[in-house]
Amino acid sequence: MAVRLKQEAEDDDYFPQDVEMDVFHDEVVQEIEVFLCPELASQMYLLQYPLQQDPTNHHDSLPKQARIKPQHGLVEMTHDMPRSMFAMDSSPHWGMKDRTFTSHTVPLQTHMCLGQLRDNRLQLFPLNHIAQMRPSLDHINTEMEASETKEPEDDTKKPVVFQRRESERAAMARRSSYAYKKASEDAEEWNELLVKPASSIRGVAPTSSTCVLPNSNHKEYLESLNYMPAVESSNEAPTQNGLVKQMSELLHKGLPVPFSILRMHAPDADEFDILEALSFCAVQVQGNYLLNSQRLRYH
Repeated sequence: MAVRLKQEAEDDDYFPQDVEMDVFHDEVVQEIEVFLCPELASQMYLLQYPLQQDPTNHHDSLPKQARIKPQHGLVEMTHDMPRSMFAMDSSPHWGMKDRTFTSHTVPLQTHMCLGQLRDNRLQLFPLNHIAQMRPSLDHINTEMEASETKEPEDDTKKPVVFQRRESERAAMARRSSYAYKKASEDAEEWNELLVKPASSIRGVAPTSSTCVLPNSNHKEYLESLNYMPAVESSNEAPTQNGLVKQMSELLHKGLPVPFSILRMHAPDADEFDILEALSFCAVQVQGNYLLNSQRLRYH
C-alpha cells in the first residue's frame, strides 16, 4: 500500500490577489511505502506526563533510571530533582535527591499507532500500552515505616483456628480485590531498562519477520489495524459478536432507528439477545436507538 501526499490550491480566495497562481498549478505527489510492524506492539509504550511541564526544554529531562514489570504493564522512571524548581539545600533534610514517576494505565479508546518516516518508508507500530506517569509517594510510606517502633512479639500461644473451605464466589471476590491486585504487582520483580537519548536510537529496519507490507486493497489494510482487545465478557456467546456487528451496521448512518425495524433485520435472534447486543453499540434516545459514541453526549 502507498500513501499519496497531495498539496494543491483549492480556494482562490485564500491567497492574495497579487500572488501569481502559476506556482500552484504543479501539484506535489509523493509515493510512500507503508510497513506495519505488529510484532513490536508489545514493546511499545506511550508515556504521558500530565503533571509535568514540557521536559524538552530542560537539560535533565532524560531519566537516570527506568524499570518495568512486563506482566502487569507497570513502568517507573527516576529523574533528577529540577534545580530551577527545588531548593537543593533542603534535599538532604528530606532525603530526596531524585523523584520517581509511576505509571497508571490508561484504557485504549481508539486505534493508535506510532509512526516513523525514514527513507520514504512509513513504519507503523500498533500501540497497545498507554500510561500516565505520576509522582510516586512511596518515600513517605518508607519514612513512616522507619519511624514506627516495632512492638515486642507476644510469646503466648495462640489457639488453633479452623477455617472453612473458600467458596468459588469468595475466591473470585478475593482475586478481584485491590489487596490481591496490589500483592500480585508487588510480587513481580522490576526489570531494569537501558536509557538512551532519542538521537542515539536508530530506526527499526523493516524486515519480513517484523514488518508487513500489505498488498491488499484499502479495506483489508484498515481491517488489519484492528488490534484492540475484545470486550471481556464471559456471558457473551460467539453469535453475540455477529449481532453487535449487524446492529452497528444498521445504525452506522447516525439516524434514530426504532426497535421494531432492528428486530425485522434479525428474525432468527431472540429479543433479549438483540437488546444485549444493542447495549454494546447503541444508546436509547426517546424510544429509538442511536449508535453509541464517546464523542457524543445524549441527554
